[in-house]
Amino acid sequence: MNHAERARVDATEDSQKYISSVQRRTIVTLFVVYIVAGCGGTALLSVAAISADELTNSESLAGLATTMSTLGGAVLALPLAKLAAFRGRRISLSLGWGSAALGSLTALAGAHVGSFPGFLLGMALFGAGTAAAAQAKYAAIDLADDRNRGRTISIVFFGTTFGVVIGPNLTVPGAEIAGYLGVQEHLGVFLISSALCSLAAIIIVLFLRPDPLLLSRVSLASAGADEPKVRRKGYFFKGLKGVARSPRATAALVSFLAAHAAMTGVMTMTPVHMMHGGSSLSLVGFTISIHVAGMYVLSPLVGVLADWIGRGRTIACGSSILLVALLISALAGHDSHLIMVSLTLLGIGWSFNVVAGTTFFTESLDPSDRPAGQGVADLLMSLVGASAAALSGVVLSIFGFAALSVVSLLYLVPVAVVWLLYGVKGSGSPPNASSSEGDR
Repeated sequence: MNHAERARVDATEDSQKYISSVQRRTIVTLFVVYIVAGCGGTALLSVAAISADELTNSESLAGLATTMSTLGGAVLALPLAKLAAFRGRRISLSLGWGSAALGSLTALAGAHVGSFPGFLLGMALFGAGTAAAAQAKYAAIDLADDRNRGRTISIVFFGTTFGVVIGPNLTVPGAEIAGYLGVQEHLGVFLISSALCSLAAIIIVLFLRPDPLLLSRVSLASAGADEPKVRRKGYFFKGLKGVARSPRATAALVSFLAAHAAMTGVMTMTPVHMMHGGSSLSLVGFTISIHVAGMYVLSPLVGVLADWIGRGRTIACGSSILLVALLISALAGHDSHLIMVSLTLLGIGWSFNVVAGTTFFTESLDPSDRPAGQGVADLLMSLVGASAAALSGVVLSIFGFAALSVVSLLYLVPVAVVWLLYGVKGSGSPPNASSSEGDR
């Protein structure tokens, strides 16, 4: 090996070490941010419906608080993804959580003065935090390699666990703050949420350096690949076309969208069904808690599994778990024990599909299509969740909980169809058997 070749090897090794160190710092930063922002988001959403109910004196309108937050996240997902494509993740994520902080204050002001439209405007703006959280999981794997991409994204997902556990408990200090400010007891949480979302934005600005998305492009260019070009116009359709060009990305997208719809449809109306069956409020709360735990606690193991046996097989496992969960749910009636088992499995199945599906989706897209495709995926996920939640109330009120479980089970049919078609296109081999970076 001559001196020139040795220099190139040394430069490559130094570059890889540098990227690895940046990736470790990125994961730590995002993990902390997920905890901080998760606490703020969960705390606010735990009292948002109460505020809406007090403003309108209508239980049917109380759900608009969460709906507006979800729709706000859907509307802002693509603009934040586009901003990331041009300016990097740091600008996009900090702006998202900064907007959520402003939304919390706007909702607080609207609730305090008795303005329901003002309150809903704040909740819609708060949805920017949801869009930022969705995009942050992609930031976690901008610099990840094929061998540990699943584990990487699952570590960040795991940070959400702390948020959903700690967040609802912030209502107590929130009440003390509200008393000091002279506002309604539950409104103090809005101020805490704003502070935590602001802290998340500050952490991103200070510590998400260098920007993982921009550094990944430099890394690709140094490896001899063409630098991804991002168009300023037609961004949404560019994302759709990018997904459509990749059968693998399409299969992955369908997988986690279907899992999200199935999970959201049943989970949304389970508290109502349990209360109608005579369950106590504490039992309902415990059931939802173990469901959320199923969604996030096992995510590191799911990530390891996705890297070990492959993305496609992990998605198949997740879909099977969802199938079992929904069958139990359909047969549960008002048996609280069966409902708890069903909801726990539902959360675990969701975790399998979303962790493995998101990983497979990202690595199956051309680098130039990734930010746009990810924005489209986040937009569709929000819309699918909102639609499934809205439909679940109608189905439950007319046909009952068993029918709702069956309808949610039907959401999984497109997963089987898409993966079957993919297998046919892939020369009859299972998705994971056809090699490439997406399957390792």
